[in-house]
Amino acid sequence: MSQEQENQNIDSLLAVRDNVLQPPQKVAGKAKKQYEQTTTAIAEYLRNTNLEELNPEGIQQDLQKLLADPKEGANALRDLPLCCSEAIASGKLIAKP
Repeated sequence: MSQEQENQNIDSLLAVRDNVLQPPQKVAGKAKKQYEQTTTAIAEYLRNTNLEELNPEGIQQDLQKLLADPKEGANALRDLPLCCSEAIASGKLIAKP
């Protein structure tokens, strides 16, 4: 096999590799964009409830606390009032236009 044929084979293999690797990277980019759009929409919905308990930033801090120190986070969750379930039951969880 000549050097030129070897180079062509290598180029062909690299092209196949690129064709295999590119679609997952494109899908990952689309998934990240969709994730960001969804989390933004949920955060806006929670803000529009006008319920302090549903503040997205506060929820994020609580989740970070739970992940950083599961015992402390679990204790904090036990201490929460039933505000969210009361809000749901009263219909206050509906976003205000």
